[in-house]
Amino acid sequence: MAKTVWRHIAIVAALVALLTLAGGCPIKALFGVPCPGCGLTRAWWEAMHFRFGEAFSYHPLWLPAPFLLLYAIHLQVLPARFQSRLAKAVLILSAIAYSSLYLYRIFIVHDPLLQPDFSNALFPILFDKIRAFVYT
Repeated sequence: MAKTVWRHIAIVAALVALLTLAGGCPIKALFGVPCPGCGLTRAWWEAMHFRFGEAFSYHPLWLPAPFLLLYAIHLQVLPARFQSRLAKAVLILSAIAYSSLYLYRIFIVHDPLLQPDFSNALFPILFDKIRAFVYT
């Protein structure tokens, strides 16, 4: 079990490093809209530099994010006491909290971090090219 957990941690760390070096969020690069986790990397960066106010401004739910991610990834390999209905309910409630915060930040606060940018996104560009080809 420990070997699997460390392997998953290494994979997640490698993905985070790759995405950071590649220039940002793959969801926004593909679709032009940020994901509900937008701002988490910047929030953790600020927290690691003891700038907690800035961390909360980038993403108010930055603190539980890595723990919830690790728990969700390893849910099946954890002992039975960690797989209770209550534990699974925590994951569901967390998903609801992140989604609700995402919608709140987009539609009510109009957070500049979460504004769509379709001009550089892969799928909208491809869609426009296909549409232009079909209709011309």
